[in-house]
Amino acid sequence: MAGADRDVVAGPPAGSAVRFGEFEFCPDSGTLTRSGEGAGSAGRMAPKPAALLAMLLERRGRLVSRSEIRERLWSDVTVDFENSLNYCMRQVRQALDDSASMPRYVETVPGRGYRLRPDLFASESVPAPPAMSRRAWIAAGLGLGAAGLGAAGWLVSRRGDRPARLRIAILPFADPTMSPGLALRCRQLEARVLADFTSRSRGFADVVGPRTTGPLVEEGADLRRIASALGAHHIVNARFIGEAPRSEILFELIRSSDGAHVYARRVSDLVSVDAVAETITSGMLTALEGEHDGT
Repeated sequence: MAGADRDVVAGPPAGSAVRFGEFEFCPDSGTLTRSGEGAGSAGRMAPKPAALLAMLLERRGRLVSRSEIRERLWSDVTVDFENSLNYCMRQVRQALDDSASMPRYVETVPGRGYRLRPDLFASESVPAPPAMSRRAWIAAGLGLGAAGLGAAGWLVSRRGDRPARLRIAILPFADPTMSPGLALRCRQLEARVLADFTSRSRGFADVVGPRTTGPLVEEGADLRRIASALGAHHIVNARFIGEAPRSEILFELIRSSDGAHVYARRVSDLVSVDAVAETITSGMLTALEGEHDGT
């Protein structure tokens, strides 16, 4: 730790400043400059937080894993990695005036790492052709369907020029009757599904997670009541079927208006949380797109 002040900040090519949101960051000097309300204000970040921010900017909204951060920032020293990383990330968020619970810049991907919000770099993408993309057609279709649905129907943005959005409610996967080991893996899985669903459905769906749905489940609310209370159009649920040790988990995506299953998949083990989350999230998003394509 004694040589921390001599760390070289990793990042984009030398001399290049990176703009994102209302900030401009120079990886060579570690200087962060703010525009907008705080225009002209600048400060030099400490080496480790500056190196971490540079890594995030290198990826342009893609994930930077915890192992990559450890290799880049602490490979040459022995530290309490968890506490060091948490402290370093708090410094990054403080510099950006950001919040872990409501991130405008840095998103946590539970158990995996961090990334900058992909929409910060949307302007760097190649302009779309005049024809509407598949996702745009989905959003337009949702808007057309708004008038025909009931209390648990489509949510319309407060601004009339924005498309309607879906709301997805993810119920807790773990319950008090599970063994501690299984409950832990279920919580890891629900955190990963929540993170993946939120990032990959941005633009056409809002996602409500287990912290919000959990109290309703504990009160004994059924799916229809939960959907009504949260204005959710679809519910993501997981339940055990069969008897141990051969029991399986059934993952369900349920349409709240009529209780129909839009997607269902049985999983026999949770050895790879990442693999299961990827399969479930991809399957459910594909089902949602297929259901509303051409509406």
